[in-house]
Amino acid sequence: MLRSSGDPLELVQPVKDIVRTLDPNLPMLHTMAYEDYYLNQAVEGPRIAMKLVGSMGVVGLLLAIAGLYGLVAYNVSRRTREIGIRIALGAAPSDVLRLVMGKGIVLVGMGTVIGLAMGFALEQLMNSMLFDAGGVDIVAYIIVVPSLFLVSMLAAYVPARGASRIAPTQALRYE
Repeated sequence: MLRSSGDPLELVQPVKDIVRTLDPNLPMLHTMAYEDYYLNQAVEGPRIAMKLVGSMGVVGLLLAIAGLYGLVAYNVSRRTREIGIRIALGAAPSDVLRLVMGKGIVLVGMGTVIGLAMGFALEQLMNSMLFDAGGVDIVAYIIVVPSLFLVSMLAAYVPARGASRIAPTQALRYE
């Protein structure tokens, strides 16, 4: 490290020349001003980490939506004959929608309860391992849990709506 009263980058070439005269095998690769070094270490590094964690969260949310949609759609496809019989016996599309959405609500509810319990436990574990990490982040739970619940219910609504519109003759021939 060198201190200069002027532009620090003006000293790079003279210092490289001096180092080469002392030891030609000593590499001087990445030279920069301390201000740039500090900016990289204190600002850009955490910013990149935050973007990476945020993008992983978005990918996790998309995977959760795809998984829930696949699970509810599979449940509907397995019950197509039953749904057709219910419609043939006079069940209204709203009844079928309520039936399939009820299964989706149960799945989302169980996942929410298990996820909250695991989240609180993991947060307590991390707080015990880190010095002065803080308590429970209530704001994150208040924002994330309802939004994830709503998005998951929307993912359950699509197959439920399709099941409520199935024709009884098509459902009875389904296998």
